[in-house]
Order: sequence, then C-alpha cells, then structure tokens
Amino acid sequence: MMNSPRTFAAPFLLSLLIVLSPARGSERVALEIPGGTVRGEVVKLTEKEVVLKVQGQDRVIPRVFLDKDGLFKVRKALLDPKDAKGHYELGTYAKQNGYDQDAEKLLLKSVQLDPSLKDKALGALDEKAAPAQIEIQPAAKVESAPAPGGGNGAANLSVAPAGGSGVDTFVNARIRSAGYSPAAKCTDEEFVRRAYLDVVGVIPTALAVKAFLADRASDKRAKLIDQLLSDERYGQHWATIWGDLLREHSNSDQAEGTYPGSYRAWLKKALNDNLPYDKFVGALITSEGRADQSGAVNFYLRDVGDRVETTNTVASAFMGTRMSCAQCHDHPFDTWEQKDFTGLQAFFSRTRVSMDMQATLERMQKEENVPAEYKTHIGNFLKAGAAPKDDKNAKGRRGGDGEYRNIKALEAEVAKALGQEKGEAFRNMLYRYRVNTVTENSGGGGAAFPWDSSKTSDGKGGLREDLVKFLVASPRFAEVQANRVWSKLMGRGLVEPVDDFRAKNPPTHPELLQYLAQVLADAKFDTKVLIKTIMLSDAYQRSSVAAGKSAEDTDCYSYRRLRRMTAEQLYDSIMVATGLKPGVAPPGAQAMANNPMMQMQMKGGGDDDRGWAFDQRTPAQAGNFLHTFNQPDRDQLTTDRDPSVSIIQALELFNGRAINRAVGDENSLGSRLVSSRVNIKDLIGELYLATLNRYPNSAEYGAAVGYLRGTPTRKTVEDLHWALLNTREFMFIK
Repeated sequence: MMNSPRTFAAPFLLSLLIVLSPARGSERVALEIPGGTVRGEVVKLTEKEVVLKVQGQDRVIPRVFLDKDGLFKVRKALLDPKDAKGHYELGTYAKQNGYDQDAEKLLLKSVQLDPSLKDKALGALDEKAAPAQIEIQPAAKVESAPAPGGGNGAANLSVAPAGGSGVDTFVNARIRSAGYSPAAKCTDEEFVRRAYLDVVGVIPTALAVKAFLADRASDKRAKLIDQLLSDERYGQHWATIWGDLLREHSNSDQAEGTYPGSYRAWLKKALNDNLPYDKFVGALITSEGRADQSGAVNFYLRDVGDRVETTNTVASAFMGTRMSCAQCHDHPFDTWEQKDFTGLQAFFSRTRVSMDMQATLERMQKEENVPAEYKTHIGNFLKAGAAPKDDKNAKGRRGGDGEYRNIKALEAEVAKALGQEKGEAFRNMLYRYRVNTVTENSGGGGAAFPWDSSKTSDGKGGLREDLVKFLVASPRFAEVQANRVWSKLMGRGLVEPVDDFRAKNPPTHPELLQYLAQVLADAKFDTKVLIKTIMLSDAYQRSSVAAGKSAEDTDCYSYRRLRRMTAEQLYDSIMVATGLKPGVAPPGAQAMANNPMMQMQMKGGGDDDRGWAFDQRTPAQAGNFLHTFNQPDRDQLTTDRDPSVSIIQALELFNGRAINRAVGDENSLGSRLVSSRVNIKDLIGELYLATLNRYPNSAEYGAAVGYLRGTPTRKTVEDLHWALLNTREFMFIK
C-alpha cells in the first residue's frame, strides 16, 4: 500500500527523529573475594596466590581473585614497616621476576624502605623518597594469566559468582580510582532488549517483552540469559561474528571447490552445540576431508593454497596478534620477527588441497544444469572404478598416477566422443563443480611455536595438531577469547583493538582479563558460561545514562556504551518490529534486498525461503540493505564492523523500498492493529512495545494521539510506525 515516498510535514514525526615474598609469620586476615569474605590464618603468600588456613584446611586464593584492598590487607599484616629484611626480600623477588614498579599501579601499596637497603631492594625508587609508596605490577608478558585448565586453586571458587561479583570487583575498583560514579541499573525494558540483541542478534517481540515484564521472580534476568543462550538464533548471531573473523562467504570461488553455505552451517551448528572453544579452534586448524563432510575444512578451502592468509587468520583470530607485517620483515613496532611468521606458517607446510575426482563426478551427476550426454560418460566412468581410493598420496598429483591422470583421461574421452567444443565446455563444468579435499602429509618438522620460537614441532603427531596443543596450553589463548566476548557484549575490548595484544597496548583492567580467562578455562572453555558471567554483572546491567562527570569515562565502564546495530541486527529487527513472520520477507516483495537478482541467489529462490539475514549470501551485493549498512566484504579479516554512517543509509531508512514495504505490507503489525480496531491507547502501546520494547511515556502518548487524530487509519498508523523505526533509540543498542 505504502509504495510512495513518505512526507515529512507532520511535526510529530520530525520530533521523534530528533528525539608476593614468603610470609614472616602467621597472621589472621579477612579477604574480600567474589562470593563473600574469607577469614583465616595466612599459611603462604606469593605473587600468584594466598593460602589461608580456614577451619583446619588450606584455602588457596589465586591472585586474580584479589582486589587491591584485599591484597593490601595481606601485605600489611605480614610485612612490618620496620622490618628491613622483609622489604629487601620483597624487592629482590620483584626484580628477579620481571616486575616493574612503574607499570600499571596495581598490586602492592604499603611499605617504608630502610634507607640503607633502598638501593638493593628497588633501585629505581627516587632516592629522595624516604617513606615510599611502592607499587609493583607484573610487566606485560604472556604468562600474565592462569594457565588454561590448570585450576591453580580456582576450583575452590564458583566459576560464575552470583550476581557477577567477580567482574564487578575489578570494574568498580577502577571506577572508584578514576573518581567516577557508576550509573544506575538499567530498567527491565532496557535489559530485555539489550540481552536479545547481544545474544541472538535481534530485538524481542512485543509478546516476549510483556512476558519478561510480568515475571516477578528475582532471578528473571538470569533465566532470560539461559533462555537466549539455548535459542537457535544464538548460533546464527555468533556465526555472523565468526564469519567476519574467518572471512566466511557463500559466493565461493571456483578454485575453492566447496559447497556454498557449508562453512556457515558448520559454524552455526558448532556454536549451537556449544562446542568448547578449544575444540572449536582445534576442529578448524586440524580439519581434513571435504566441505560436504565437514564445513570446518573451509578454513583451508577459503584460501586454497595461500597459507600466508591462513597464518594471518590464526595469529589475529586465535592469538590476538597482528603478525602480517612480519611476513616480509621484522615488525617495526612489536617484538615479532620475520622468523616468527615463517615459523608459524611452517605448521601448514604439509597441508594440501586437491580435487576429489569421485566426489566431483558424483556431484555433477546430481546437478540439473549438467547435460545428459555428459552424465552418460560420467556414469560409465564411475562404474569402471576410475577413482582409486587406496592411493591417497596420488590425489591431485600432476602427471602421476591416480585421480589427476584419470580425470584427464575422462576429459579426453568426452572431447573425442562429443567434439572439442563440448570437450572444453565439459572441462569448464568439471572445475565449476569441483569438490576439493584437505589433507596433511606426514613427515616434516621444525615449525616454531609462535609464543616461544625456541620450541619446535617434530611433526610426528601432525604439525597442525601440535600447533593446537601449544595454543590451547598458553594463557594468552583464553585471554583472547575472553577479551573478544567482553568486547562484543560491552562495546569495547579490555585490550583494544581485540587483535592487538602487545606490551605497549596493555589491557585497561589486567586482573579482570585474567579473571575472565580463568572463568573460561575453569568452565572447560564453555563460552556460554563466560557470556552469562559477564551479563550477570552490574557492569553489563548499567544504564547508558552516565552519572555526573562519568560522561568523560572512555574505558572504565561506569555506564553502558551505546552501539549501533549491525546490518544483520537491523535487518532482522525491522522484520520483527513490523510483526511479520520473524526473518521472512513480505510475500511477493524483495523486502530488505533492493537488488532483484537476490531472489535468484537465495536458497529456494523465493521470498518465503529467505529466512533471517543469516540466510542471505555473503558478501552482500552493492545496493543490498546489508551492504548499505556496512556488512564487510570479508576479503579481509574483520574484528569490528565499520560504525560510520552515510547519507545512503539515512535515505534507505527514510524512503527506501525495503522499509516502506515492511511497514506497509498488508500483514504488518500496523495493518493488523487497524483491522482489529483496538482502542487507540493499546494501539500506540503495541507499536512502541514492538519497536522500542517499552511503553510510551505521557508526552509520547499525547503526541501520538494528536497525530492519529482520534480515528487511526492504516496510513497514519504506518507513518507512526515508520517514524519509530527511524529513531536513534531503535537503531542503537543501549
């Protein structure tokens, strides 16, 4: 109905658019840790842990669980300011273990050095400082986090402290030290919308919001998180995030010889099955076989023989490191050398991609576009057993025995029987439908582990398998994933950018990063446990309205950072807000795709088969809604989407065919509300609830009533709905 451009005369519509050293003796201390207070006699104190005797049993408290005040209490109890020997030992320990008193101002605050020992203890101290406040912090190094899966006493503590207090211990300390005030807790309306967008990538329906608001249980937010983590759309949303990292695309290149959509399908299933993160990475790096057998092999098929890109992907996505510069020369701003890059690349030196002839021919037999005369020759060839399965080393070998020679024989046979022109067409079709297989040859060694080039793989257990074992055993592995998840939920990484871990780019909250890495490791790399831990925290559940001077805060998390929806989130949220079948285009319309050819590219070819944004091909073509809103082309690994805005985006939302058809469809929410003749108050409430996931305030209600002029018509209701979809409140995650 509403295919004509919308007018901007109504004032209401415009207003909406604007709208530690050995212990000297035993002392009793009380430590505030996530989950409560622990009181006991100090048995041991080191830089990594405190051991307390609690009711006759030793209780190990890892350093990562101690905030500054808690650790200060222990130090003060054990180190008498008059004890020069204790200070000397502490200073020596610090120097020998690579600690730097000028680093990030965290662990130790207390002692007064004996002037006669100051040079021996911490020589970098100002000699004029008699009573000195010493601050010691671990220098940036890979070993900063507990070893993944190591436990080191953390098993005595809850993996996910109730209320997310483990997160808030560190975040609140930083807020206090910066002189900021934490924002108030977000409302239920804000939380349900935020949680849906962060976990499943789309706003909730009006019905879902009503159910959540009506729930009076004290733990309803925790229950909602569990519900969303079990939703199938969780896999879709996070597969889109991983698609950016792994450069997944469904417009597969002919040379890749893969099945369109197989990579995405594997990612979605792995995430919905909650495959532990270490197994997830291991499955990608050690993948073998064909894409129709396991979509994980697209990790190699994506680049076929280009292992430089494979190396860069491993470094950036799994190591949080930008090593690409070192592929040609030593890195000018980091510690990486060219030998480090080649050492990492060597882990893929035995990985091969070759055409599986039998699978290729079987695929061609099933394709409707393959002429029957070709299928006849293919069928005869397959019956003759032309593809020996017992000669794995011959696969893809040029000029040798096995499948490559056999495929050349088939090409010659077709050309002889059908003529050179059809023979050439057959050859092209053969490589168009090719099915590649990934293998790793045996033998070899010398590949150097990226975080310790002194260690090399002998290759006996497989180079790629050795690489996975090394990566997973490193503390950095858990830190990188913890930082990435934090970034996606909180709008900024503790290390930012998330793939730039290095000494000169330290985390804003080092101990919080260690804590989150420990949560992930103790949960056996269950990413959903990590997500829930963050979402239950006060830090996650804060309002986006800053308190006082906290508006100046850029990295303390005193208030909620606003984020724009991604292209996919916006696409799906418009469909849900307009009340159409979730993720499905209006019947007979191209909906969110402006390019008429998109229908031909969708699985099934029709609008009703389009599904969510997740189901569309990537990369989106120019002019498509997703392309307009900055979906990356995935030629390069993308850790964060481009947040820039453009006139084209504004015009698309103001007057684009996509949004007009979504709002104006005869089955849209507005149309159904007018047809059902609900009273005007309920009608306005439903529009706000479906679009902004909250009820209107009195001023908004009054303005809407004034615009509808008493008797709502389909046109005025559609215009009102269109205006709500164009507000900043709709397009931002707050």
